[in-house]
Amino acid sequence: MTDPIIEAHDLWFSYDGEAVLQDVDLRIAAGDFVAMIGPNGGGKTTLLKVLMGLLDPSRGSVRIFGRPPREVCRDMGYVPQHAAIASPFPISVLDVVLMGRLRPGAKWPTPSQAQRHAAIEVLTQLGVADMAERRIGDLSGGQRQRVLIARALVDRPRILFLDEPTAGIDSQGQMDLYCLLEQLNADMTIVMVSHDLLALSTHVKSVACVNRQLHYHNHPELTHDMMEIMYPHTPGQACPVELVAHGVPHRVLRKHT
Repeated sequence: MTDPIIEAHDLWFSYDGEAVLQDVDLRIAAGDFVAMIGPNGGGKTTLLKVLMGLLDPSRGSVRIFGRPPREVCRDMGYVPQHAAIASPFPISVLDVVLMGRLRPGAKWPTPSQAQRHAAIEVLTQLGVADMAERRIGDLSGGQRQRVLIARALVDRPRILFLDEPTAGIDSQGQMDLYCLLEQLNADMTIVMVSHDLLALSTHVKSVACVNRQLHYHNHPELTHDMMEIMYPHTPGQACPVELVAHGVPHRVLRKHT
């Protein structure tokens, strides 16, 4: 691996005294496209937020470009799973993208011509410039997600973090979004939380299996051993739905006579 731009060492994080992340070590190089996969409650979103500096670890350290995450926030773009924009709220697509230039506690300024031009430029890159004056609530799920990615990209970050970006999007929209992310990966590093196991081997470069602890694989192919780490279950338990379609042989039903 070349010198990492994201480094996490001995990360622990707890909610109400219960460990969600344990002894996590991670190194991500520039240009990687990492998918974080794992069961619900396994700590994927928590790890993403710790890497970005949105949550402080109980123990351990994170460095982005060799510095604490909050010192390099302009180098990071973030697309959350649930964007805090109410659909009926009368805000335009252009204004949503311009929100990506705001920082916590800052007042909403009148955007300059240069800022508006930058927002239109990134909307054009994502193929939705013709929707700039439409209300965000009038868009389809796939269109809305492209706008939220544009908001994350308007400051031209070097790393893009996404949390379940295909949630609530139809299958064609999901494929279009993955193709878009592949194109963006030519210019930036991408770290994405996902449940979509089938799409991973086609679109990403490496996989981080997260279930309290982390197992990093510098290839996208899913193996039986990876699934056992990710979704451990005894023969008497039901098979997790994530395992039904991943393509690796496994027992779906318990033994019976």
